[in-house]
Amino acid sequence: MQRITTATAAWGLRVAAVASLAMALLWALGPNGTDSADLVDLPGTERLTTSEALSGWATAPRAAVDLRPVPDDRPAWISVRPDSVPEGSPTPDGYAELRIGPGVQLWDPSRAQQLAFVALQVLTWLTIAGLWWMLAAMAASMGRRTPFTTSNARRLTVAGVVLLVGGLVHSIAGHVVLSRMVESSSLADRVRPVPYGLLDLPWGTLAVGAAVLAVGLVWRHGVTLAADVEDLV
Repeated sequence: MQRITTATAAWGLRVAAVASLAMALLWALGPNGTDSADLVDLPGTERLTTSEALSGWATAPRAAVDLRPVPDDRPAWISVRPDSVPEGSPTPDGYAELRIGPGVQLWDPSRAQQLAFVALQVLTWLTIAGLWWMLAAMAASMGRRTPFTTSNARRLTVAGVVLLVGGLVHSIAGHVVLSRMVESSSLADRVRPVPYGLLDLPWGTLAVGAAVLAVGLVWRHGVTLAADVEDLV
């Protein structure tokens, strides 16, 4: 029974790894990447894209912003309405639209900015896929022998470090890329990026990473104790 359970868990984790690889591929091939994938007409796409975390590959980048003071008595909101561009006229370089929040939808970032944005998302999903695959290997090993092995301790340690470092890099790098997009957009004189602070850190991911790293260290200690017991026997 235990072997069936661990095998099922291993396969489930491998499916999650493949799904993460698919998300990385969608980011690379979607509108923000090479613009060669379009799933709009596929059944069930609406449900898939209800989550912003999953649908981001198909939408223009979005960023939270603060409104700049305006030189007259008009409300700041009115001063940044996208319909300030007359209908039928060409949109300006770096065209962006204001969203409630406030935030902006960045329709026309530079190619370098867009590539950096997409590369960050692709690397993130590839990293997630790697973590799922490592955990699948760990689950598979539990059905064959004792889980207290050097390989499993190393996998947990690597997973913890990746979550800690990767989560921090993804958060800061994403803020930098989106800030550059805002600063070079058509709304640059009317909005400014929200400053990055301690509250913007991915505390959930960092906490999980620290916990996994701690378990990895304890696991390694367990491997050492198991080896000592075997030597005594």
